[in-house]
Amino acid sequence: MRFTKCCTNSVNSILLVILSVLLLGYPLFVFFGLQYLEVRYIGLVILAVVVLRLVVFRKMASWDRVKPLLPLTLASSVLCVFIVIFNDPILIKLNPVLISLVMLISFGSSLFRPPSMIERFARLSDANLPDQAIPYTRNVTKIWCLFFFMNGTIAAYTAWFSSMEIWTLYNGLIAYLLMGLIFLVEFLVRIKKKRHFENPLNE
Repeated sequence: MRFTKCCTNSVNSILLVILSVLLLGYPLFVFFGLQYLEVRYIGLVILAVVVLRLVVFRKMASWDRVKPLLPLTLASSVLCVFIVIFNDPILIKLNPVLISLVMLISFGSSLFRPPSMIERFARLSDANLPDQAIPYTRNVTKIWCLFFFMNGTIAAYTAWFSSMEIWTLYNGLIAYLLMGLIFLVEFLVRIKKKRHFENPLNE
């Protein structure tokens, strides 16, 4: 019984990674998919991946970890339904815009209804987050809000006014590089802040 459960968890983990990679590669999938499939069929595939990822993740994680995915999953699913119905290429290019918008609303609203989004994430791994770290998590949340606003604006511009190649390049590569840069800088700053919180007299 324990072996079966272990195998099931392993399969779910692998499946979750595959589905997540497919979603991360959305722009590339769209770019190459449009050469062989109608827009609506690509929308159907994306819809299936989005829903299946949520189902698999729910089997593996608690509701507290799944809940933050619901707005994004719902928004992407609704967009996919419109893609299937209208079969319009512009709609399939708007998913990165929609994702940035949903993330901006989620992160931004948490600034007005604390705890901030970054604080919530931090408490998932450290329930005893020190009080002096809260202003820092709030500032990081603001930085991500700025990123999502700028990223959504650029993604919208590439969707309406740029070629498919430029759209794919920005949304499938440049946007991820910018996110990675923010993660890296924040990680380094967080280490320094953590040391300060633990040993304030050493600063």
